[in-house]
Amino acid sequence: MPCRNSLFLVVSILFCLTAANAADKPNVIFILADDLGYGDLSHAGGKARTPHCDRLAREGMRFTDAHTTSSVCTPTRYGIVTGRYNWRSTLKKGVLWGLSEPLVAADRLTTPKFLEENGYHTGVVGKWHLGLGWQMLPNGEKRQAKTGPTKGDGWQIDYGKKVSGGPLAIGNETLKEAKESKTQQTEDLLHQLHDSILKQTETIKALESQVDQSNSRLNEIEEVLKQNSDKKSKPSEVGPASSSTKDNRNLYLNKKPVGSEVGQVDEKSSPKAKPKPSSNDLWQAASNGDLEAINILHKAGNSLDEKDASGWTPLFWGVAVDGQKAVKLLLDKGAKVNLTNNDGQTPLDWAIQTKKNKIAELLKKHGAKRGNDL
Repeated sequence: MPCRNSLFLVVSILFCLTAANAADKPNVIFILADDLGYGDLSHAGGKARTPHCDRLAREGMRFTDAHTTSSVCTPTRYGIVTGRYNWRSTLKKGVLWGLSEPLVAADRLTTPKFLEENGYHTGVVGKWHLGLGWQMLPNGEKRQAKTGPTKGDGWQIDYGKKVSGGPLAIGNETLKEAKESKTQQTEDLLHQLHDSILKQTETIKALESQVDQSNSRLNEIEEVLKQNSDKKSKPSEVGPASSSTKDNRNLYLNKKPVGSEVGQVDEKSSPKAKPKPSSNDLWQAASNGDLEAINILHKAGNSLDEKDASGWTPLFWGVAVDGQKAVKLLLDKGAKVNLTNNDGQTPLDWAIQTKKNKIAELLKKHGAKRGNDL
């Protein structure tokens, strides 16, 4: 059950990280208000209540020492949109009027264009006052007022034709364009999430497989430990009944090697002949943490690195039962620390997986590596 919870946590974190990528750019809102004095907002002592502006001031950053090259409308807007001094435009002073040509050149890099190049959707609402490219009625014609005198500008404009040089010309989108772009962006994000979920599903399946293998291995170890415990609790079939470590050691050493025949010379009948015990004895000695037996069996010729059917060496068995002294002894005698079992794991992998932290540190001091690093 803890493994399942851990997998759920991994998936949750990965999904949150994926969703967070969709909102990695902050919203930018620039409010420019004509004829608004420094002291008009309520947080600065003004009489009018401005709660939303007050919140911006309270939760954001306030700049109270400001300067300008021109304190009127058109030059200020030109500076904000282009990032240039206002007097670098064709307008050296004053403001534009109703029929003035666009002040911002069509090829000029503007704030909206810059933001769009960096993944933003831009728009403008309200006053423009940077000139428009009106189209006029032919032959200098002027419309006539239905009532009253025909005075002032605007009567010669053909209002049925497209206007150029406005907010859309410097990079802002129409509402339709913004919606279409947002829809495409949403579809792209959904595809990314779909691909990410598929990859995460594959990762989960791989983790579940590893958990199943680990659980199977733990069951095997528990069965071996249970068998060892049962053997210690029963009288020995060879020699006097005793459960002492010394008697167990005698069992290891008195066993005949695999394939030996009755009547074959053994250590008792001839001191010169030393039959090699089965390597299973060294695996069992390591799993029992029997240091003296490990010494005797190794001296008798048992291999420190022979693997069992699952690819486990005596070092693996020492790690499995948390036999720190046995592991140290095996390492000191030259046991290979980076041999892998049938699952591609090293003793260090198993120590870390089963939270044998002290043994893991001991293995690392002897050059141990994880299976994936070999």
